[in-house]
Amino acid sequence: MPEEQGSYGCGFRTPGDGRRDSSATAYYESCAACRLFGSLRLAGRFSIGDAYPLAGHEPKAGQRNGVGIDRFTGGTVRGVLFDLVVVEGGVFETVIRLTNFELWQLAAVNFLLQDLHDEMITLGSGRSRGLGRVKGEVTRYALSYIRPQTTVTGLAELATEQERQEYHLFDWQPPSPISLPPGRSLGLRQEYDLTQNWSMLLQPLAGSLEPFLQWHGPLGVPNR
Repeated sequence: MPEEQGSYGCGFRTPGDGRRDSSATAYYESCAACRLFGSLRLAGRFSIGDAYPLAGHEPKAGQRNGVGIDRFTGGTVRGVLFDLVVVEGGVFETVIRLTNFELWQLAAVNFLLQDLHDEMITLGSGRSRGLGRVKGEVTRYALSYIRPQTTVTGLAELATEQERQEYHLFDWQPPSPISLPPGRSLGLRQEYDLTQNWSMLLQPLAGSLEPFLQWHGPLGVPNR
């Protein structure tokens, strides 16, 4: 791929190597981030809903004082003071979904959930002064499949050989199969509730992320 074309974002690239413009080609040529979150060519696999406060746990508005900073000297600007309105406390609830996932994508989301639980992620502005501290708790974790499964299965295992090649899916397996608990039928879906032990049960998937990045390459052009 020419250097100039390779510098474009995944959403602006034209199909390369004579491939036809299709959803499979868009996924094939997308980087890891765009495969998960989407681009102008491809809908993301990851989605998150609005977070609303729970009744009885509404946040309160607080105030913090600040002083203006000179962007050239890095020092304070005399007489330039301002106030910040911040959100204090409160419990918010949201829903995170990952659809048609490869195992490395499920591992990436699990890293996020674990880091939120361990308070390693801060949100919003003013983080260097202690703002934006959050703690996440998983209240429900479930995997759903169209057909019944006995082990945690990714898209590469469910796809045909032709689909694996067209979409350039990463066919990775954990050291040993991860058994699913008994499921329940929900219409056409089979749902498996992993709420009690999702972190420990799915921990072996952590080993998929680095091999995927080495196999696929950091940009939207797979290694060959």
